[in-house]
Amino acid sequence: MTKTDKALWDYATVVFSIPQMRLEVVSKTLGIDNIKAIMSSASGQLKEVNKDITDINWDIKETNKTKSQLLIDEAKARNAENILKRRNMSALIELLKRLRFETKKRSFVLPELRDPNYFSIGDEVMIYVSGKEGFKKATKYDWVSGKILCPNLSGPTRCITNNKLENARFCHGHFFQTFNQDDIFKRSDFYKIRKMLKEGKNDVQIKMMHQNLAKQISEGTVEPLTDKQLASNQKKYIQHLAKVVSVYKSHIPVIAKRYGVKI
Repeated sequence: MTKTDKALWDYATVVFSIPQMRLEVVSKTLGIDNIKAIMSSASGQLKEVNKDITDINWDIKETNKTKSQLLIDEAKARNAENILKRRNMSALIELLKRLRFETKKRSFVLPELRDPNYFSIGDEVMIYVSGKEGFKKATKYDWVSGKILCPNLSGPTRCITNNKLENARFCHGHFFQTFNQDDIFKRSDFYKIRKMLKEGKNDVQIKMMHQNLAKQISEGTVEPLTDKQLASNQKKYIQHLAKVVSVYKSHIPVIAKRYGVKI
């Protein structure tokens, strides 16, 4: 890899909170799914920067010549800063595209590398509810099944649980939200990780997870709801949620449509 590539990777570790590692081992360490997630996040930020530049150029164009030249100079300086970010992120995306050809397939995306599009409305998830504020002990389980109600990486991610939580404040005990991405995993990912931890597999991605999270997943008690039971009860769950959910109520029909349930 060139010095430019290494400099770009240093930039990425800061902008996207990527764990520090040598660029030479990035592909085989992170795996293709994590690299795709970084690319997606970079693409999203690139769109935001491009919009900022468009807005700034419009402001400069619209600024009356009699107004302070300082305002124009400030806008131009911000424009230059954004162009630098845009070039860095564009080059980073190209670097990651090259790295994709060297990657090994990995089975899940690390929480800190999830991009804003990682979760979708209605995704089946496992939620860590034990010991959270407002939840004395929501159920006798640490992890419960649920669905994404409103995905959001810039604010709290909102979920609805399939079964009632005794101490949940909203939606008749079916509502949970958190700012912490470690609290929510796609259902399929959660069981893959839990199995890997139980079997003591020496997977590099498992090693990259902080110890508290690994322990939380491997030792936490899990609501005993199998995929087969979830599928057979799906209609009942969604129809009940349609009656009790008041937060983001308009998202319930989206979930119902996704699973072919009439409400």
